[in-house]
Amino acid sequence: MVVYVCIVTKGALNSPFVTLYIDTTTITHQTRERKKKMKDENKIEFFIPMKNPPSITQQEHKVRVVKGKPVFFDPPELKAAKQLFIAHLVPFRPIQPLKGPLRLTTKWIWDAGKDHQDGEPKITKPDTDNIVKAFKDCMSSCFFWKDDAQVASEITEKFWGKHPGIYVRIEKL
Repeated sequence: MVVYVCIVTKGALNSPFVTLYIDTTTITHQTRERKKKMKDENKIEFFIPMKNPPSITQQEHKVRVVKGKPVFFDPPELKAAKQLFIAHLVPFRPIQPLKGPLRLTTKWIWDAGKDHQDGEPKITKPDTDNIVKAFKDCMSSCFFWKDDAQVASEITEKFWGKHPGIYVRIEKL
């Protein structure tokens, strides 16, 4: 098992730097493969295998009162899910943030097990609009784009399947 740790910082002149500590053989191979696949600069497409994608959503912010004012924060479960997303997203991030209007397609696939058919739509929680919010925030922090407002078209689907994970496709419009 490989442990991912991601530290996102801002460097001089606001240029983004992401330091990733990972098995160097793995990251070198992934970087080479990413550069080969990125010949078509109009799209990025990849699959993140996961036993079951995190179900916690951005909607689950917590609030506390500090000095008479409400302060919103992420509960530990949401923080852990965001860290997991970032760790899986970093190897696929573009060399430069994408510019212009974009379409984001995500397909969330949970393990079908014995109760569901491969490809069967998942009609239970979490809702599609909620699961993609935290994921888009993580994509923003990994510099897939300058601002997630650039995502002018969004397709989010969820299924049961034999190969659980998250399929991601970003294309310029």
